[in-house]
Amino acid sequence: MIKKKTVRMVLAIAGVHLVFLLIWLNAEPSGLRETFSIYPPDPKASYEAAETSLDILHIEDDDEYILEWSISSSLNEEASLRQDLSLFFENGYLRDVMTVWEEDSKDLSFKKKLKGEDSNKFEVLTLHHAEILKDQEGWKSRQSMSHDSLYVLDSPFTELHSFKNNPSSSEDQDSKEVLDYIMDQQLNHVEKGLRKHFSLEEDIDLYPITAITSWYEEPPAFLPEDRVDAFIGTIWETLYHHVLLDKKSASGTKDVPLGHSMPFIAWSQEEQCIYLMVKMQDGSPVKWKRPFKI
Repeated sequence: MIKKKTVRMVLAIAGVHLVFLLIWLNAEPSGLRETFSIYPPDPKASYEAAETSLDILHIEDDDEYILEWSISSSLNEEASLRQDLSLFFENGYLRDVMTVWEEDSKDLSFKKKLKGEDSNKFEVLTLHHAEILKDQEGWKSRQSMSHDSLYVLDSPFTELHSFKNNPSSSEDQDSKEVLDYIMDQQLNHVEKGLRKHFSLEEDIDLYPITAITSWYEEPPAFLPEDRVDAFIGTIWETLYHHVLLDKKSASGTKDVPLGHSMPFIAWSQEEQCIYLMVKMQDGSPVKWKRPFKI
């Protein structure tokens, strides 16, 4: 049960639409490549490590703090291309993207610092990707995912601090429930808008993209275990080409469009296809359709 005092406290300082300032404080990562390809999985390749972390590095003053966003991965063999793609969400909206890639490599790692303020729930979702050229078999790929979340509480009643999914105090647990409730309400609003706009049947389930982090271990009922890798790869390939590479800046370079909602995913049994749906920054709903037979 969420305490009314805690609700008033968090809403008073954060509001329904919480503001977060993202400032690049370190060297640029590799940047987005023009292509991103998923191939049949290589059964011999596996990840020895695949990690994403998000932590408060230090607190600048009573209102501002520095976050450190880290990704790292290690494959058991050298790949023709290693690429990690990480999405940073603030209260259910895309606020930044970090990607790093390297040819003829097995290991990748990168850290990025972000400056923030106010109470927020942050989530980071990373795809760890490898493209491997086999002499006799052609191109293969291998991917894994990692995820982290962080709650930051900036309240006039307590010192600015952060915690993960398992708060150590009842007060932080109450605050976590409030921030989760705010984000869930926002995502439910987006989901209802997408479902109505695209006239989706009620028997088609919509999943926020962060839900797929557990599908390797516990896939949804419609998805066989031997199709999980291909399904998730198709999602990321669609996201990469249609969302992240969809905008060019005035200089002609790729500029990732930020501020749109967390993407939603659905699978239509009738049409045997995957839907990827997003509410863009200007409020317009967009849907992409990819054939996928199960």
